[in-house]
Amino acid sequence: MKKKEIVITGGLGFVGRNFVEFLDAKLRDHTLIIFDKSKKNLKKLNLNYKKNKIIIIIANTLNINKKLKKYKNIIALFHFGEFSRIVKSFEHTNECFTSNTLGTFKVLNFCREKKIKIIYSASSSKFGNKGKDEHLSPYSWTKSKNIELIKNYSEWFGLKYEIVYFYNVYGPNQISKGNMATVIGIFEEFYKKNKPLPVVRPGTQSRRFTHIDDTVNVCYLAWKKNLCRHYSI
Repeated sequence: MKKKEIVITGGLGFVGRNFVEFLDAKLRDHTLIIFDKSKKNLKKLNLNYKKNKIIIIIANTLNINKKLKKYKNIIALFHFGEFSRIVKSFEHTNECFTSNTLGTFKVLNFCREKKIKIIYSASSSKFGNKGKDEHLSPYSWTKSKNIELIKNYSEWFGLKYEIVYFYNVYGPNQISKGNMATVIGIFEEFYKKNKPLPVVRPGTQSRRFTHIDDTVNVCYLAWKKNLCRHYSI
């Protein structure tokens, strides 16, 4: 009997790497297909258990159908492979729309055609300011529209899904340097250098944060519950 296959897009990113390691520890006799557009974080992947077969595919989600067409036993796809920064989406709008709109459209069609359940990493920005913040940035808007599309695909084509709303994820090996650094990652770097933490205007706003361990655990539990629901971490 061939091993069941699980696809993790963005599988070499911060959340993706942690989730792959979590699955490798949790499951036995599966094939984990790591799908990522860049191999720069490959050396950071820490697989201690080796219970499962690991396949790494370096490609853009725009080409997901071509790259995964030979795999016939995919039972789930965890979609972490999107552009994921609010502020930077104003600077990299083309990249944001290509990834979050065009790329995710390709992913959804692949799942629909192959009858694969998708577990989607949605953004909590959809709920900010009583829902008005979904129009706050290119990132927020694209993520919000993807939720609508997934729900419609379920109604139109019977697509199976779970939607998990991410808040600000933090934890070991978070991105703390460069243009894509996370909030806690930036704070961590400033703290290490004994510098005041940078706070943007107006300075009175609050944010919610979720540890990476809780994030990956909820993604797994949402998949296993198999209820076709929305989960907020």
